[in-house]
Order: sequence, then C-alpha cells, then structure tokens
Amino acid sequence: MSNNLLLFLFSKNVDSYVNTISYAFHKLSVKNIILAVVKEEKTALSYSEASEVNNRIWNQIENLSKGQYVYSAARNKEGLPEIPTPQRPIDLPSSITTYRPIHEQMNHEILRLDTYRDLMDTLKNLIKGGNGKETCLIDLTTAPKVPSVTIFSLCIALGIQAVYTFELVDPPDPKEPEKSLIHALASDKYSYTRITDVPAIRASQKSLLRKSQIRWYVVVAALIVMGVSLYTYVAVGFQSPFIQGLGLLATLVSLIAPIVGLIRER
Repeated sequence: MSNNLLLFLFSKNVDSYVNTISYAFHKLSVKNIILAVVKEEKTALSYSEASEVNNRIWNQIENLSKGQYVYSAARNKEGLPEIPTPQRPIDLPSSITTYRPIHEQMNHEILRLDTYRDLMDTLKNLIKGGNGKETCLIDLTTAPKVPSVTIFSLCIALGIQAVYTFELVDPPDPKEPEKSLIHALASDKYSYTRITDVPAIRASQKSLLRKSQIRWYVVVAALIVMGVSLYTYVAVGFQSPFIQGLGLLATLVSLIAPIVGLIRER
C-alpha cells in the first residue's frame, strides 16, 4: 500500500526537499508527492517561486538518477543564479541506485492554495481519497515556526498523526553540498522525526485527551441525573419525596463533578 506525502514549499534550497523525498520513497512507501504552497502565509513562496523550485527539485532528482549532481541555486528575475555556483556537474555514481527509482516511479504535482481553509479541505480530501488518515503523511521540513504550528494544529484537529520533519546533524558545507544528500550520509547523521512521537508532544496529547474524557464524564453524569429527574417528575410529580431527593442529588452532582474533574486534571 502506497502513501501520499504533502510537502510544503517554504525554502528555495532544493536539496532539503530531495532528502525528504528520498527518505519518504525508500522508507515510508510514498509513491505520491504533493508539493504545496499556501498564499495566505506571509513567509510562503510566491506561486512563481514555488513553480521554479518544483522544477529544480525534479531536475535535480533526474540528474542524480544519472549519477550527476548539479549545483542548483535559486534564480532572480533576470534568470541568473542568486549566488555564484559551479556550472560543471559533479559525478556521483553512488547516487544512481538511490534516485533512479524515484525518478522513474514517483508521481508528483504542485498544489497552489490561497488560504489555510483551502488546506483544511485538501487534507480532508486526501483522507477520503486515500485509505484513511494513516496513508496521509505531512512534511514540515522547510516550514518556519508559525506555519509549522498552524499546519500541525490543522493535522491534529483532523486526526492526522503522521507529521514529519527532516533534520541534518551537521549543517551542509556550502562548498560541497552534495555530501549532505541522504545517500552520502551515515544513518546517525540525519533524522526524519515523526513529530507526534516526540515525548513532549505525546504527553501533551495524552493530557488533552484525558481532560476531554473527564469533561465527558461530568457531562454524562449530569445528563443521566437530569434525565432520571425529568422522567420521575413526569411520572410521579414534584411533591414526591423521591423526586425531591433526586433533585437534591442532581444539585450535588452538578457541584461536585466539576470539582472532581479539576482535581483529576491537575
């Protein structure tokens, strides 16, 4: 069963995406990549910038599938590299086995979204169109802090737990960036972290779930007592000692249950 990866475009650094795509393909059974840009986000790339980055990503993967690494710098309005880069490709025969299957088998598209509301709808459609939440993967590798929090919150709200980020242990060497590609790295030189598995995040989720359950207990207890009180009132009448006692019990439950809930939440 193949998975879908929604990868957000915030950076012009192509190699960051290449590493993520490579890991997702070989380790997470991802065969479909959606490169997304959200126009509403101030730190997002423009649509034209996103298109250019998208093209450079897949051109780089194609080059690597042929055993070559080409320095790929973002270009300005005049079409010139924003930073000077060597034009001669570097021979990397070791890259062929890693990137050729990606080049030949990976399906990819670019998705332009105007607002985060559009992103919410897209996530819902991915869940419905795939095989559920488990096959919908989200990558936040290049996302700045605020967009990361926003996107992560949307995912959690929809029950999507597979939210990831790729990190290098050592920063790339600008003179030899090809050595920071995943095929050239030892396994202890990078990490691809599922954010919801981070202990602090997991503990926070459990705490929220526990508090939610406690609130439900309080509501259910109050509703049960209220329902019995209403039924007895209709059947017996308010003057019955039983209904008066039940009314007192309902009052006590409404007072004590929230206190118990607060104590358990601490």
